[in-house]
Amino acid sequence: MLSKSRWEHSLRTADYAVFMADHYGLPHETVRLAALAHDLAREKPADIIVKWALLDQNTLSEYHLAHPVLLHGFASAWYLREHFALTDDSLLNAVRYHTTGHPDLDASGLIVFAADYMEPGRTHLTDLTRKNLLILSLEELVLAILDAMKLHLVSKGLDLSPDSRELSHRLKKRYNHGL
Repeated sequence: MLSKSRWEHSLRTADYAVFMADHYGLPHETVRLAALAHDLAREKPADIIVKWALLDQNTLSEYHLAHPVLLHGFASAWYLREHFALTDDSLLNAVRYHTTGHPDLDASGLIVFAADYMEPGRTHLTDLTRKNLLILSLEELVLAILDAMKLHLVSKGLDLSPDSRELSHRLKKRYNHGL
C-alpha cells in the first residue's frame, strides 16, 4: 500500500512521535499506531482518496475540495475504521487531522501532527531547530509549527486551512498567547 520511501517516513514519524510522547510524559501506544498509519492512503489515486474521505466525513469543506492532497488523512482514518475495525477517536482523529491539525485534537493528535512535521527525514528543519522546538510546551510547539506553516503557505500565495487557523486560535486563547 505504501512505497518504500513513504513507509520509511511513517516509521520515522512513529519513532519521533514515541520520542515526543516520552519527552512530554504521555503514553505512546496511540501516537505510535497513529503515526505508523497516518499516510496509509497518501499514495492512492486522487479519486480513491476523495471517495474514502467522503466515506469518513460524508461532506467535505470547500477548502478541502480545493486542496485534495489534504484529504489523505480522512481517507486513511476511514480505511483504519473500515478494514481494521479501529474505533479509538483519539487515534482516528490523529490520523484524520495530521496534515492541518484540528481544534479538537487531544495531546496524542498534537504529537502526531508535530512528529509528521518534525521527523528527522524532513529537510526543512535542522537538528538544532528540532532541539530548540522541544524546549517549548507541546502547545507552544504546535503554535510554532502552525506559524511556520502559515509563513510558508503565504509565501506561495496560499492560505492556512480553516482547521489550522481555528487550532491556532484556540491554543493561543487557552494558553494566553494573545491573538
